[in-house]
Amino acid sequence: MVRLTGAFALLAALATLPASAQTLTFDTLPSEQGVTTLSALPTANSGSRAISGITFNAAVNSDWEIVGKQYVPDATFSPNDFAQTHSGSYALAGNAYVGTDSFSNSYTGLTLSTTKLLQSLYVGFDDDGGGSNDATSLTLFATGASGDLASQSVTLNGPALSLLDTSGLFGSLTGVTGYRFETTAADAVNAGFGRAYVIADDLKFAAVPEASSALSLGLCLALGGALLFVRRARRSSAA
Repeated sequence: MVRLTGAFALLAALATLPASAQTLTFDTLPSEQGVTTLSALPTANSGSRAISGITFNAAVNSDWEIVGKQYVPDATFSPNDFAQTHSGSYALAGNAYVGTDSFSNSYTGLTLSTTKLLQSLYVGFDDDGGGSNDATSLTLFATGASGDLASQSVTLNGPALSLLDTSGLFGSLTGVTGYRFETTAADAVNAGFGRAYVIADDLKFAAVPEASSALSLGLCLALGGALLFVRRARRSSAA
């Protein structure tokens, strides 16, 4: 009886273990240039494209950048700060435009590589001055070895970042190898320059359960079932 109770206690403990999660805030990168700057992500991250095991990939004609919340591209034409953050002083910025500009340059969006499940993030558009922007929407794709697994689209409503909850769509996926960000340009002028920035912050990921953890849970379930069978068999023989 003691053994049976102990087995079920272990089973219950395993079943209620919280999923391991992490949130990328972009505020602790080792080589950040200052809150008034915009820099390539590897520059702010000591030459590396990986943050906590998540790799931010460059694309032809585009790349991920780290932007400080006081960065102003041109005080004459852009009196307002280029980007807002959800927390801290830095955010992720990326020109994820998809299409061909007036100079025949092609853009394919921006990607990141990870097997972790993206649960949520905060997104908005950049501020080109007076609250204007160069992107109107974001489509976020979860990708796998065989192609796209799922996608979720959202209208970018303003420089103030708003929550994009992806847990319902991406939370139960298997075989995720990364994510792709695609933005649409706000108008023909920005499309002509191949320009449609998305600003993102506080990306929350949940780790995929390790095979050893899944095996341990399976063994515990099998053990619990076997002990329950033995207990019932003993009751039947005693009767």
